[in-house]
Amino acid sequence: MNYEESINYIKKISKFGSVFGLETMKKFLARLGNPEKGLRFVHVAGTNGKGSTTAYLSSILTEQGYKTGTYISPSVFCYNERFMLDGKMISNDDLALYMTTAKDAVEEMKKEGENLPTAFEIETALALLYFKAKGADICVLETGLGGRLDATNAVDKKLLAVVTKIGMDHMQILGSSLKEIAAEKLAIVKGCPLCTVEQPSEVMPLVYSLSESYVAKGYELLSYSDKGQTFSFEGMKYDIPLLGRHQIENASLAVLSAKVLNSKGFTISDEAIYNGLKNTKWQGRFEIIDCVKGKLILDGAHNEDGAKALYSALCDYFPDRKIGAVMASFKDKEYQKTVEIISGAVDEIYTVNAEGERSLPAENLAEIASKFVKAKAFENIQDAISKMFVHHDVVVVCGTLSILKEVKALPLETL
Repeated sequence: MNYEESINYIKKISKFGSVFGLETMKKFLARLGNPEKGLRFVHVAGTNGKGSTTAYLSSILTEQGYKTGTYISPSVFCYNERFMLDGKMISNDDLALYMTTAKDAVEEMKKEGENLPTAFEIETALALLYFKAKGADICVLETGLGGRLDATNAVDKKLLAVVTKIGMDHMQILGSSLKEIAAEKLAIVKGCPLCTVEQPSEVMPLVYSLSESYVAKGYELLSYSDKGQTFSFEGMKYDIPLLGRHQIENASLAVLSAKVLNSKGFTISDEAIYNGLKNTKWQGRFEIIDCVKGKLILDGAHNEDGAKALYSALCDYFPDRKIGAVMASFKDKEYQKTVEIISGAVDEIYTVNAEGERSLPAENLAEIASKFVKAKAFENIQDAISKMFVHHDVVVVCGTLSILKEVKALPLETL
C-alpha cells in the first residue's frame, strides 16, 4: 500500500470500534515477530496530562542523545504525529511500509479465522515495528484508554511506568469511582518502578502499595507569561514553553521520571533535563495564537479536571479580558460539567459539531450552555470564531481535541 491507501485502510478498520483485552494483541505481535522484544519502554497512563508529560520526557531523552521513539494517541493535527522518532514524525513512506506489514499479518489472521486486531492495536504494532527497525534506544508509549487492557500493555518489559493525574473519565469502561479507574491505570506497573503525582486521597494507598513508587511534589511556579513559565522542583529551576499551572505538575513528573531512569542505568544530565523541557513542543494545550482581532486559544479540555485547568489558566492569563468560548463535544464525555466550569471564565459560548458519529449535536450543547451563559449553535467553526471575535478579544476553542486540526487549517490571519 502507498500512504493514501494506508490511511484509507486504517480509517476503514476504525469504523469497527475498539475491543479491550490483550489476547488478540499478543497474538498479533507474535505474527509480526514480536517487534517489542529487545526494545526498552517507558509506559505513560493517566486521565489528564499524558500527552504533555510524554512530550516533556521524550524531549529530555532526545536532548541527552538517545534515539527516542514516541507513540501517542489520538493525533490532533496530523496522523503521522502518532509515531515519532527524536521528535520528528514518521515519513509517509515508512508509515506505508509498516502499515502494509501489519495489514499482511491481519489478512493471515483473517484466513485462519482468528479474532482480528482493532485499529488501535494495528497502530500500536506499527509503532513497535517502526521503533524496532530504526533501532530506538528507548520508547515512550502513551496508553490509549485506561491501562490494564490497553493494547500498549501487551509490552511486558518496562523500564518505568508513569501515571499522570487520575480523574473521572471513560466511566462507562473504566469504572464509576476514582479507585476503580486508578486500579485500571496503575495496572501498567508490571515489575518496574512507578513515577506519579499526588493523586486524590482515595488513590494514594494504591500508589504506595506498589513496591517502588515515586511521587512528584514540592514543585513551585515562579513566574509566567504568554511565552512560557519558570518553576522550581527539587532545588532546580526550569523553563517550559507550555502554559497553565497544570503544566508545572506534568513537567515535574517528567523531571522525576528522568531522574529515576538515571538511577536505572540511563545517563541523563541536569543540562539535558533543563534543555529538554525548554525545547518541548506540544500543540493544542492552552496554545495562544495572535489573530488580527485578538487572542485565539486552543485547548483540548474535555473532562472535569481538564476544564478546571483551563478555567484556572484563563483566569491567570486574561483576568480583565472579555472571553468567549467556541466548543464541541462527544456524547460520551462529561460535557455538562465541562460547560459549567468553563462558563465561569467566559460570558458567551458558541457550539459546533465535532467530527464523526460520536459528536454531540451543536444544538444540544448550546441548550446546556444556555443554562449558564448566552449560547448559540453554529454550522461551521470559522463562522463561530469570527462572530465571537466581534464582541470578544479573547476566544478559546475547547471541548475536544478533534476540532483543533480544523481550526489550525483556517486562515487565522484573517480572523
